[in-house]
Amino acid sequence: YQRRVHGIVIRKMVQSINADPFLAIRRRKKIVQTVETFFGIGVLLFFNWFTCKYALLKWYYSDYPILSIFSYPIYTTRIGIFLLFFYELAFALSLASLAKTILTDPGYVLNIPAPDHLAVDLFECCHCNEWKPPRAHHCTVCNRCILKMDHHCPWVSNCIGVGNEKFFLLLLFHTSIFTIMTAVYNFLSAYFTWVARMKPLKLSLQSLLAAGFGLSFLSFLFGGTLSLLLLNLLSGMISSIITNQTIVDIEQNMFGEERPFCENFKNVMGNDAVIFWFLPITPTLKINYLDKLYKPEDLSLIHI
Repeated sequence: YQRRVHGIVIRKMVQSINADPFLAIRRRKKIVQTVETFFGIGVLLFFNWFTCKYALLKWYYSDYPILSIFSYPIYTTRIGIFLLFFYELAFALSLASLAKTILTDPGYVLNIPAPDHLAVDLFECCHCNEWKPPRAHHCTVCNRCILKMDHHCPWVSNCIGVGNEKFFLLLLFHTSIFTIMTAVYNFLSAYFTWVARMKPLKLSLQSLLAAGFGLSFLSFLFGGTLSLLLLNLLSGMISSIITNQTIVDIEQNMFGEERPFCENFKNVMGNDAVIFWFLPITPTLKINYLDKLYKPEDLSLIHI
């Protein structure tokens, strides 16, 4: 019986691979990307734990707890509470933005019905054999067409498209703030450790490292480097939003319709109040599935 079941499973796997020869490659990529996602979450969790314990709660220690969280007393000063609140807020918004980027539909064309009155003029994708809006692109990893696809991000194991572009932008924004705060707090912690332990007491290097100087300095370097990388990605995303382009459009030297600055941002962040642009909540979008792409010479003709 077990051999029979094993044979049926193997046969189905072979049939699925024969039907889609790239299925095994996509599955391996998905597994690797899932590992990368959990690694990124682990880095954020480590930064949060180490910075809170060895920077904020260490240098703003109080003999008496000012407050308690879930019956756990927090021994820190008022300044420490203030810094801890904004640090944890940036951390929570980073994780929430990451979760929304991963779980939100990026704009799969399969979930969008084709307009009946334009059925004759529609394009068809040669890979998934479905209707394809002008600004949709086929993702070889997801094996689906994504409306206004920017790129496939391995760190979130999902495509970035019209549905989750806001959450990806917020992920870069809030994580940049979180890593900048991590770098600053750990730099100050390393500096305070150096001044308090090394200068007056003339301690050895081993005692200095045991006091947390080494890990604080490494966290400062790693957090600072990561913040620079995230800020670079964030500036690239904002630039592409301003020009109404995606990474795929830039590679193909194509442009979206020129619109005012605020209108381009509303097409990504939603038609809600500006305060909601900074929160990872589902935006109110007016999506034009028939929005076209233009070549540089076509854009010049439009404005003549």
